[in-house]
Parts: sequence; C-alpha cells; structure tokens
Amino acid sequence: MVWGISDRQEITFEIPYLSADGASGFGDAVLGTKYQFLKETEGAPGIAGSFEIKLANASQSKGLGTGAMEYDFRVRSQKTWGWFTGIINLGYTIIGEPNIDGVRQARQNVWFTAFAQEFEIFPETKLLSEIYWKESDEPDAPNRFAFDVGFKHQILPHLAGHVAIGKSLREDNVGGPNLRVYMGIKLEFPY
Repeated sequence: MVWGISDRQEITFEIPYLSADGASGFGDAVLGTKYQFLKETEGAPGIAGSFEIKLANASQSKGLGTGAMEYDFRVRSQKTWGWFTGIINLGYTIIGEPNIDGVRQARQNVWFTAFAQEFEIFPETKLLSEIYWKESDEPDAPNRFAFDVGFKHQILPHLAGHVAIGKSLREDNVGGPNLRVYMGIKLEFPY
C-alpha cells in the first residue's frame, strides 16, 4: 500500500505472501517512506531517496522470513520520454544478524544497484524489465546478478496488478535465483 502524504512524499507498507519449498505464509513486513528531492522535468530526471525497515515478523524456520530486522537506504532516479521510462536505483542495506537455535548467524551489510525500464504497451499496461546486482548478506557467498521481466496493469484508478519472472544471469545460476516468480497488487492513496 502506498499513501501520499504530500506532493513529494509517500509512506508504504508491504507484506508478501510467499510459497517456497513446500511452505507458504506471510513474509516479513516492510514499512517505508520515499521523498522526491528533485521533480522530473523535460530535460532532467527526477531524484528521490527512500528508507525502509524490514521487520522480523515471519517464520524463519519455514523460510518465510530472515529472522532479523533490515534497514534499507536508496537513491532513485527516473526519466520518462513519451512511452518509455528509464529507472536507476542505488542502495545500501544494514542487515541484522538472526539467531538460529540460539546461535547468532554472521551477516554483512549489502550494496544494491538496478537498471530498469517501463515500456507503455497500452495506456493501462506496461512492460517492465530490470537487471540488478546485489551483494550477498552471507560472508563468502556469491553475489546476485539477475534480471526480471513482467507486466504492470492498471486495474482501477488506484489499483495495479504486477506479474514478473526472473532468474540469475550467472553461469549455473550462481548467487541465484534459479527462478523467481512474482505476482502482486499495489493499492495507492494519492495525496
């Protein structure tokens, strides 16, 4: 859910429903805010900053949550040219260290970058694609270099549906994911 609190700032709440390895249920909830520092103009991209807190509310034993809080900071930029929008994200996440059976698990903070695009197919439907790189939060584990491709469809004025599929771009899917499927809805309450 996205709530606009001004013409430059929004507050977000997300809670995924996950199904993986025979387990299903709600994942870790995320609370966040995004602030637009520079509005997009005809000659320049818009620039925003965001901050998100991922709670440790989901079942770690079932693989639905990480077992620790995370704090994500991002700089976001986008520019639209007619039917095409280019997007760049750069982020840094402070990762908490979960306890598994009373043993603290070593984790490290991670950098993230993504290059994405939205291509308007119809007035209410956009083709989405993204290529991204993310450091692993587990020491000595491989970093992720992957892509997603999908669609976003405006169902109602403030309700959109998303569907995407993606996988690793590295040989033998090193760093994962082998395959990722995403479906979601986005409910917006504009300012």
